Amino acid sequence: VVYASPRHACSVLFNADEVANKVVLVDRGHCPLLIKVQSAFAARAAAVVIVDDSAACLSAFDNACSGGSAKVHKEGFAKHDQPELWEAAPVPTMLARKHDLELAMPSLFS
Repeated sequence: VVYASPRHACSVLFNADEVANKVVLVDRGHCPLLIKVQSAFAARAAAVVIVDDSAACLSAFDNACSGGSAKVHKEGFAKHDQPELWEAAPVPTMLARKHDLELAMPSLFS
């Protein structure tokens, strides 16, 4: 597991050699989530974990904190992403709260 550089992953990753064949963490924000996934894919990442550190998601991680992401309503991964584009996402992707990742992998956040 390695953090993307730049952490928002809205452009070409500077640490592509380090990212290759690994799970890459990217910070949420600054651009659509799918752009982050495409940047990681271009660096040959094996998977992407989008790190959410917004206060809105501290109590629950559901459609209330990530509006527009109800798959049951045929919505995308996030409010500004088009759902049909996610059907062809090039690598496995998940969204996780930073708080939970800090508990699971404290060395990445120290």
